[in-house]
Amino acid sequence: MAEETAPESVTLANALTSLGRCLHAKGDFAGALMQHRRALAIREGTPPTSGLPPANPTAAAAVAAAPEMQHWSAAVASSLNMVANALQGLGRLEEALAHHRRALETTEGAPPSSLSLAHTLNQMGDVFEALGRQDEAIDHHRRALAVREARDYGGRRLGMVKTLQRLAVLLEARGDVEEANMFATRAAAVQDARQQHQQHQQHQQHQHQGGPGKKPTNHAALTLPP
Repeated sequence: MAEETAPESVTLANALTSLGRCLHAKGDFAGALMQHRRALAIREGTPPTSGLPPANPTAAAAVAAAPEMQHWSAAVASSLNMVANALQGLGRLEEALAHHRRALETTEGAPPSSLSLAHTLNQMGDVFEALGRQDEAIDHHRRALAVREARDYGGRRLGMVKTLQRLAVLLEARGDVEEANMFATRAAAVQDARQQHQQHQQHQQHQHQGGPGKKPTNHAALTLPP
């Protein structure tokens, strides 16, 4: 592994991640765990040194390095979360939570609207729920919602809908029916807005492509006005 160049290592990590996802979808959590751990080891071992600013960097150098570091941090956090998901599938909930916490630490420097941060908080909420720690589950989903609200302009993303739905379910189970209904109503409204947005995009794409049965314009046959 040490002989591989960084781009080759990233390619291998991506392939292992894809394999891990397939195994997870099939219910082979042990196999998924093995592949995601291999991908994690590669990603943690190949930080973007070319994007790191020098010692005592100028503000401009730090800003220039930030996007590459954020991309790497998000990839590491994603691998940590997938390891955690496999551990959760195996019933090893405390280990899963520990990996999610590591992912959260990895994304501490990410922008407040980072989807990587939101994913981690949501997944921690799911583990807390599985552990029966309802209040902590709600707290983490609330934090994830705040991140998504900062990013999901117009509230059209699926992650926003799922976060609102999880809060509605958890709050209802805790007896906070009024607040649960509020989140459920918001989830339905965001889902409706999301569908309308998708339909609008499809309509625009359809028009851009000329629509069904529309013949292409023969520009050569057009007569320009004098």
